[in-house]
Amino acid sequence: MGGACFSIHALGPKDQLLVTSLTGRSVIDGPGIKVIPPLKIGKIRRVDILEPGEYCIVKTTTTGALRRIDGPSQMRLGPYDVVHKEKTKAITLEANEYIRLVDDITGKIRLETGEKLVYPGPTEKFLEAGKKKEELQLTQRQQYWCVLVKLETCACIRSTGCTFLQSMTTSLKFKS
Repeated sequence: MGGACFSIHALGPKDQLLVTSLTGRSVIDGPGIKVIPPLKIGKIRRVDILEPGEYCIVKTTTTGALRRIDGPSQMRLGPYDVVHKEKTKAITLEANEYIRLVDDITGKIRLETGEKLVYPGPTEKFLEAGKKKEELQLTQRQQYWCVLVKLETCACIRSTGCTFLQSMTTSLKFKS
């Protein structure tokens, strides 16, 4: 008489057991001892830790959906999840810096400024290859506000009560 073949897996707190059967997959999170019945295959995978300021992109293979997991957290994957982009550091912006991101799907450009951590969305990429740039500098001269603008990053600035506009190659002046 043949015997049934069970598999026994000891899981630590940073382990997941990916169970594959004839009808699908499931995930069992550790810690603990798990018994897998016959006709199922168990594979242990380590749960990666995301530190503060790190993120990764995960893709669900059944739907193709992408999602971002931000640190600090454990990177616990679902039964049909695969790591699409390994863990990466977010961009840290200082008070006078900015960065532009573009969404590969919609083409929409997002501008982030100021003191913060910038996490790109699952389908976003850095427009200038991840380079931070100096922000527009505001200075007050007599009764005019002067905004220094670089031509490649020029943006339209709207102010209510603006009565005087003088355009130059390096600055725009607004009368308050």
